[in-house]
Amino acid sequence: AVCIVSVVFFSKVIVEPLIEISNSMKRLSEGKPVRKIKTERTDEVGELATAFNRIVDMVKEKREK
Repeated sequence: AVCIVSVVFFSKVIVEPLIEISNSMKRLSEGKPVRKIKTERTDEVGELATAFNRIVDMVKEKREK
């Protein structure tokens, strides 16, 4: 039972945010519109989301020029 709870927790906390970042990155690389990723995390996943959001801002800025 503890293993099942651990797997569910790991999936929700780590894997789902990484899948969201990955899917958004794919859309961005295809030139499709993307939204910034909302996060309040301060761990590595949060840093990755913050970096992605900076990239989104830079791409939007370039497209507007």
